[in-house]
Parts: sequence; C-alpha cells; structure tokens
Amino acid sequence: MFAPVLFNSVLGKRPAYSQKILSLSPILYYPMLESSGTTAENLGSVASGDGTYSGITLASAAGPMTSELAPLADGTNDHLDMYSANFNTAFDGNTGSLSFWFQMSAAGVWEDSTQRQFIKLFVDASNGISVGRTTTNNQIEFIHEGGGTVKTTDVTSLAGSTAWHHMAFTWGSGSATAYVDGSAETALTSLGTYAGSLSATRTTAFATSTVPAQVTSGYMQHIAIFDAKLAQADITLLAATI
Repeated sequence: MFAPVLFNSVLGKRPAYSQKILSLSPILYYPMLESSGTTAENLGSVASGDGTYSGITLASAAGPMTSELAPLADGTNDHLDMYSANFNTAFDGNTGSLSFWFQMSAAGVWEDSTQRQFIKLFVDASNGISVGRTTTNNQIEFIHEGGGTVKTTDVTSLAGSTAWHHMAFTWGSGSATAYVDGSAETALTSLGTYAGSLSATRTTAFATSTVPAQVTSGYMQHIAIFDAKLAQADITLLAATI
C-alpha cells in the first residue's frame, strides 16, 4: 500500500525533510505538522496507523525545519498514542530503528529530577524499547530490553540545551546504537531476544503511557520508526535539517 502524500500548502509539494524520511521506507512516520484536531497523520507503510494527540498544543513553535511549526507537551498530562494493531504486527524489536527531533521547553527541565519519556515501545517488564530523560539531571537514556536482558546508553552531552536535537536508535544482529545529532554513541552488544506484542496503552510519544506519566516538557517532531537497522549514512541524512 502506498503511503499518503503530505503536501506543503505554500510550496504545493511534500516537504523536503519528509521526502528524506520516506526514502528510507518507514513503517510509521508522523511529521507532526498538524495545526488542529487530534489526529497525527501517519505517512509510513502501516495502514490505519494514524496516531492520536491528547492535550498536545499543536503548531506551537518553530520546528527543526524552521518553516514548520512543532507540537508542544506541557510536562503534565499530554501524550501521543502511536498504537495500532497493524503497527504492532509490523514492528520488530529485534531489528529496527527509530528517529525523532526534540527540544526541551526550558533549560531548567534538564535539572528538575523528573523522568520524562520521549518514545515508549513497551511490551512487558522484560521487553521494550524507549528513549527518555531519567531522574538523573541532564541525562537521556536509550533502552533496549529483550527477554529480560536490559541494555542502556546514557547521554549527558545536551545538558541545559534548548536547541533542537536529533535522536536515533538502531538495533539488529545482536547490537544497538544510539545517535545524538548524527554522532554514534558506544554500541550496545549481546542484546536479548525481544518477544511479545506492544502494549495498547504504552506505545506512546511525549509520555510513558496513555494514562499520562513521565510527560515530556517540550517539543517533538518527525517521529519515524523503521523495520530495518539504519546505517550511519542514513542517520547522518536524517540528522541534517533542510
């Protein structure tokens, strides 16, 4: 099935950054360019994969591509529900990638000792993938958990930043790599085998569940999930703004 086409109302064509993501065949892709409503349009290959915003302030501020406006989560009770039955079928916790842009709402959010999730792809206590800010000030953690084996990468290089940053996480062939603004962190090895179905209430962005907890205080845009382990060249492409 062909992905739907997102048009730029000014240029009359799909925005250039969206074209880059779509060239890598995502299964789920939310540009997050909406200005009203509750639907986050999915341009990935998964049919009926639109997401649902709850509490999010749409088109709130300039995004990483400055001609676009990005949505804001208030740090209290907002989230984006990404779950669908078709996405659950297509998603592979043993081979895949995710990519997104984020910006904290204020420098102080880095030092409020509050856990805040960016992306949560949760199965159960033994299986899942997530990226978020931990209770340790100035720390972002990438987690791959398969069959009870937990592997993590912690990043502290963005402390206090209120700029836009690109995050990516790739996994496959027993290893995983986190990327920050296109640069690879130390690879995780000896991953456990991921198994199970995604939780219908904990496949989310901006928060850890649809009953909002660990809510991000800031902006996100261009969330993409793939069923392949992207290469460094692919991440470099996605980390560059247009």
